Amino acid sequence: MRQLRQTLRLHLESGLSLRECAQVLGMPKSTVGDALRAARVAGVDCSVAQSLLDEELEARVYRLPGRRACQQLEPDYVLIHQELKRAGVTLQLLWEEYARGNELAYRYTVGPAVRW
Repeated sequence: MRQLRQTLRLHLESGLSLRECAQVLGMPKSTVGDALRAARVAGVDCSVAQSLLDEELEARVYRLPGRRACQQLEPDYVLIHQELKRAGVTLQLLWEEYARGNELAYRYTVGPAVRW
């Protein structure tokens, strides 16, 4: 995080360009630009960066995307693995059993299940 602090300080306080910041820090210009963009999106400037600990700064600037709420019903992968060992069982057959009567099953269609 020391480099992030230095990047913010060099660019925002000293007024150096991305290329100049990259040369001073020994980093690619694209990395400097990505760090500054992430800090701008997070609302972090030099004064905020100085008031935060390294872990807090990293969490604020590079926050991990939240896990999306999945509404599909996960299939039983262990059962699928076991069933595929049997003769005549195909992945298509297992998927049809899984999807039959299950509106939350994974499928390619976005809308309601198509009945054949």
